[in-house]
Amino acid sequence: MAYINAQETAQIRNALKVAFPTIKFSVRKEHSMSLHVTVLKGDLDLVDGQINQYYLERTSHPEFWQKVLEIIKTGSDRKWFDESDSQSDYFHTAFYINMRVGDWNKPYINTSLKLAA
Repeated sequence: MAYINAQETAQIRNALKVAFPTIKFSVRKEHSMSLHVTVLKGDLDLVDGQINQYYLERTSHPEFWQKVLEIIKTGSDRKWFDESDSQSDYFHTAFYINMRVGDWNKPYINTSLKLAA
């Protein structure tokens, strides 16, 4: 059964802060089954929306998202795994991962854009 606790969530949050000091993340768990990582502010030109972890090469910054996903999977004491078999309707994963840019009430802020004075 998918499960993630507050301590593992905090470890992943801290690992993201260390790896990307100029990016502001929101890292939270939901129902102890899912980890939600939202990029809220940073110096990358990102477009608001959901990020599909299986198609990172289709994003504008695939190297950035690959590194974020790697930290999510390995950034806590309990490493991520997926032993699911959809053909037999068997789902067994460490936890579910959701990544996005901006939130419904907080759009992404690009800090690299300077306003002309």
